[in-house]
Amino acid sequence: MLFRSWAVSDWLWKGEVMFRSGQDRDFSRVGFGFEYTFHGIFGTAADLGYINEFYYDSMGYNLLNPYERDLVTGVRLAFNDLKSTTLLAAILTDVVDGSSVLTFEATRRLRKNWVLRLEASAFISIPRDDYPLNSFRRDHYLQLGLEYHF
Repeated sequence: MLFRSWAVSDWLWKGEVMFRSGQDRDFSRVGFGFEYTFHGIFGTAADLGYINEFYYDSMGYNLLNPYERDLVTGVRLAFNDLKSTTLLAAILTDVVDGSSVLTFEATRRLRKNWVLRLEASAFISIPRDDYPLNSFRRDHYLQLGLEYHF
């Protein structure tokens, strides 16, 4: 596996490549994309990042891998406050059939070692014949967690 990232000014470029051979059949996976950050939005200390990534898997769509050709688009809001408050919202969309997974994460430090985390995901526009994602069609997810870091 090869992973590279390049930071140039307000841009973060990312790329990863994996190739596997010798088991059943050869396959490769490729992911690339960027994040562009707008610093000090609305005259505050907050930064807003726009994320765009594309993933390809040569194994194709199968029981173990529902992600063949997918586009991720999202935004990250970092408040840059003492509590390290961040919000991340993204949508992963299959460019072939349009099925999507919407995700949201929020974190905030409560004390020196304590972090409050909220995570949510929802499967949207999953076709009934989209196997194996069809089995997750109604499995929306919401989790609130309190973490201790030492």
